[in-house]
Amino acid sequence: MQVPQNITSAITENSITINWDGVVNADEYEIEVDGIVLDTVSGTSYIHDNLQPNMQHSYRIRAKNSLVKSKWSHIVSDINWSSIESSVVLAANSWIKDLESNNEMEIVLKCNNVTDTYTFEVELEYNPDDLKINAETIKQLFNNEEDIYISYKNIEAGRLKAIISKTGDTEGKTGAFDVYIFRVNLLTEEQTQININSIYIVDSKGNYLEVIQPNELKIKELSEEQRIY
Repeated sequence: MQVPQNITSAITENSITINWDGVVNADEYEIEVDGIVLDTVSGTSYIHDNLQPNMQHSYRIRAKNSLVKSKWSHIVSDINWSSIESSVVLAANSWIKDLESNNEMEIVLKCNNVTDTYTFEVELEYNPDDLKINAETIKQLFNNEEDIYISYKNIEAGRLKAIISKTGDTEGKTGAFDVYIFRVNLLTEEQTQININSIYIVDSKGNYLEVIQPNELKIKELSEEQRIY
């Protein structure tokens, strides 16, 4: 059976709608959300609703009938940003499909609807038995100019603090942008997560900017076979 194709997403603050092309001889479609098979539908769309804002969600679709199932589709992901509040999100840029052959994935820290961001400090917390974050893989995407201060520090196992700041008499960054990108190694077959323990954003006048408390990023292997819950 063919794999579902042309998967797209449409977002609101509280929902994400997934659409795909129908597959010949398919009676139903299984919907995997964030690594867990959540639902089965007969049509070619799925609404993931009642969502908290400012979280990344990933989706795969698999066609099936009474005799056979297709392979999973490619992964589609999206973030349902808050439409009015300043927000920060940890998001995956890649996914792990076979833990034995490649256990590395790329994570990005994103901002949305922020104003005059001059200094950005974040502390991440994770289980070092489940994940490995190497500070040497961190790259800043905040500013291409040379007049910038950067510091990465492993406070202890499972905690990483990163500080980045402009220098001199200049305005901070405004709008939607990426701050850091880094790579992690997944060390477990079970689902784990990275939490944002604390976050401080300061504008060019020395004022702290308020942002919504960021949600955690859940991480797991997305293999061809997933458990059904």
